[in-house]
Amino acid sequence: VPFLVNKDYQIPAFVGPNTMVFACSYSGNTEETLMAMAACLDAGAQVAVITSGGIAHKRAEEKGLNRRPARR
Repeated sequence: VPFLVNKDYQIPAFVGPNTMVFACSYSGNTEETLMAMAACLDAGAQVAVITSGGIAHKRAEEKGLNRRPARR
């Protein structure tokens, strides 16, 4: 499985519904991460967010990302 680290505002053209994206920002406010994360979501990618808080955390909560399945 190809693995790419992207540290830019733009995302690769291949990002789409079959792409898993890990959006990582310690503060949750890194501009490049937020812009790329929004573009990935728009492209239909599956996104997981790794952060200690900030805007990235807020957006992940709003969009229901990183939800754990209910316990049985």
